[in-house]
Amino acid sequence: MAKISVKPSGEVLERAEARAAVKGDAALLTRLRDTTPDEAEQWVEDNVNSLADAKNLMKKLTKLLVYLAKKELS
Repeated sequence: MAKISVKPSGEVLERAEARAAVKGDAALLTRLRDTTPDEAEQWVEDNVNSLADAKNLMKKLTKLLVYLAKKELS
């Protein structure tokens, strides 16, 4: 039997890539989901102590934002 190869569209691939990127930060997502805005702000105050910490957090939040935008706006 011959195999049929179907390539997903660019949009499907982008959403899949965004989901995969966010899954790596599952612990952060769980904390965000179960946290109030004031608790989140306090967590940043307590845990972001350097430029490297801030850049790392920004990268994770950017991945999350991209994932949510693709999910909600498509």
